Amino acid sequence: MKKLLSLCLALCMAFTLAAPAFADAPSAGQVLAPSGAMDAVYYNPTTGQDGNTGESGSPVATFAKALSLVEPGGTIYVNGQIEFLSGVTTLSNVTLQRGEGYTGIVLMVQGSGTALTVTDVTIDGANNTNANLLVVVQNGAKLTIAAGSKVCGHNGIYTAVTVETSPTGAPSVLEMTGGEISGNRCSGNYAGGVQVSNRCIFELSGGVIKNNTALDSGGGVR
Repeated sequence: MKKLLSLCLALCMAFTLAAPAFADAPSAGQVLAPSGAMDAVYYNPTTGQDGNTGESGSPVATFAKALSLVEPGGTIYVNGQIEFLSGVTTLSNVTLQRGEGYTGIVLMVQGSGTALTVTDVTIDGANNTNANLLVVVQNGAKLTIAAGSKVCGHNGIYTAVTVETSPTGAPSVLEMTGGEISGNRCSGNYAGGVQVSNRCIFELSGGVIKNNTALDSGGGVR
């Protein structure tokens, strides 16, 4: 009987020690931050090349290259969406601003298990008129807006931040623990700040949502 009890305890301990860490644990992901010396870098995944200087008229093609060139707290002028499609990532200390004339998505976080936290990150629509969505959280992904971050300057026919998923997919999540969503405008039948689709989740425990306007729907969150 004692031998059987000892065996059971040993198996329980082995199972406990082998249990996997939570998928969204910060230690499981990568941390991205500017590491260059330029105050402004131009990013265009369509026409850019990573061998370019990153200056206006000589954009780079990848977000990784743009981060390697821009200084901490600097600005990346975005002319094509930045995509996070897998993994757990923290992005910090940079401004992502729509380039002149660009009306497309700036930040796309997509896919079940994909998680992005932004800290001290400004996502700025630059008030480019008739713009598409500014930030998209899609198909089971999670975006956390943390301290010092800001989503602003969107002036479009759609909302600034949308949280959506497929009819049978995992729910997407927008979490706000700090920062602000402010100064966004929607001229269509959507919210000015945040649009949360059916079966998706918006967790608000900190931060500020203010001064967002919409033509036909709620200015802040819908």
